[in-house]
Amino acid sequence: MPRPIRVRHVITTLDVGGAENHLLTLLAGFDRGRFRMRVAFLKGAGGLAERFRAIGVEVDRWPLAGPIDPAALARMAWRFRSERPDVVHTHLFKGDFYGGLAAWLAGVRAIVSSKHNEDPELRHPVFGPLGRLVLAADDAVIAISRAVARYLAGSGRVDRRKLRVVHYGVALPGRLPERGRCRRELGGPAGAPLVV
Repeated sequence: MPRPIRVRHVITTLDVGGAENHLLTLLAGFDRGRFRMRVAFLKGAGGLAERFRAIGVEVDRWPLAGPIDPAALARMAWRFRSERPDVVHTHLFKGDFYGGLAAWLAGVRAIVSSKHNEDPELRHPVFGPLGRLVLAADDAVIAISRAVARYLAGSGRVDRRKLRVVHYGVALPGRLPERGRCRRELGGPAGAPLVV
């Protein structure tokens, strides 16, 4: 049997948030026989770290000393050279910037960035050009919605040929609740609109 594909995810934080919960759901669905998943986060307390470990994902904290931390960048590149991941997959601006640049410096074969929102940092006069430089080195960029893809492509922030839209998956319960049950439980009229 071939060895598992080694994937290192780098995300800005593992505190509770949309991108962090998406990554947890995503990694829970991977075949452990085919993929070895590891996650590194750069700041915050890592509130979701134990939930990642509970599904068999190794978690490391690679702290940043501040917004610009060349020593952390060098440490990450050294770690990638030591680990030799097949893929580095980055999430959120600092994860994208530090993880993507360190992977490029280390010669990682495939670098992927997931864009979970319209990064305001890409409009920043200093961080914007640095972020676009890293995006240019990515092999693929995943936008979680058509709106995010339009933002990235329309503003010239990413090469359209590298850009793919992959919507978040949502795990549904095995059986959906009976139609109208939520309205009744909330005390609303049967035909009233319900916004969730």
